[in-house]
Amino acid sequence: MTEYPWLLAFPCSGTLAIVNRMRQNPVQGRQRTVAMLLALWGGAVAVLAGASPAGWWPVDAVLVFASAAALAWASATAPWWLIAMF
Repeated sequence: MTEYPWLLAFPCSGTLAIVNRMRQNPVQGRQRTVAMLLALWGGAVAVLAGASPAGWWPVDAVLVFASAAALAWASATAPWWLIAMF
């Protein structure tokens, strides 16, 4: 099964389904580097903003950085129709 990543087995029913695991908006080449740098920059700026969700600065920095960087990366790689909905 590993040679066919698009083939998904459902163990309960014993059937196979074809699943397209390709993202709608793949990030390629230089776009990946730019999106990653912007995500890292956004996470760093969010940490400097001083949000304190946990009350202890090391945990706060990790939580805020990770959530802001993940949000920036998801925004950069989102399909156009998802962004158009909002």
